[in-house]
Amino acid sequence: MPILGTIASSRQVASAGAMTFLYTTTVSGGSTSAVSLSGFSGYDDIMVLASARTHSGSNADMAATVNNDVTANNYSGKILFASGSANGEANFIAANIYRFGYGCYPDMTANYYGNSMIYLHDYANTTTKKTIRWQAASPINTSSTNMIMGEAICSWNSTSAITSLQITMAPFGLNLADGSQFFVYGITR
Repeated sequence: MPILGTIASSRQVASAGAMTFLYTTTVSGGSTSAVSLSGFSGYDDIMVLASARTHSGSNADMAATVNNDVTANNYSGKILFASGSANGEANFIAANIYRFGYGCYPDMTANYYGNSMIYLHDYANTTTKKTIRWQAASPINTSSTNMIMGEAICSWNSTSAITSLQITMAPFGLNLADGSQFFVYGITR
């Protein structure tokens, strides 16, 4: 047997985690989207993949609250962002997670969507405060050089289990466009 085959066949691989598709929801009627996380058990983390665009206005930022919590200063984090013309960073302390990801502007061609990955660490834990991470990218206009990209690490100042996310376009409460979708996955480590 070749050396590599001998090494490979003699190694024990630790049991690895898994990612399980739980459900998808599609926005209709130009509404905000509530991503329900209750009723799922046996997962360490939750990942939400979003393909979204804004219904109106000129802002592509998504915003979110956890468990309908709009308590002032209950969310904090650091955002890094870049576009075709600028880059920067911002700290925030607020009553929601601002710039939770990016949707696509309403004046874009109908088949353009912004894409975000939202990761909820230890979402069901009831003894520690929650950490939420997101990464996103969205075209700003039809030019391939005009994109906005960002990532953030955020905290929710609560030890409650995360049972839902209310995701809207910012300023908070602006509607998502029909066809925006959210795909929810359970993660085991």
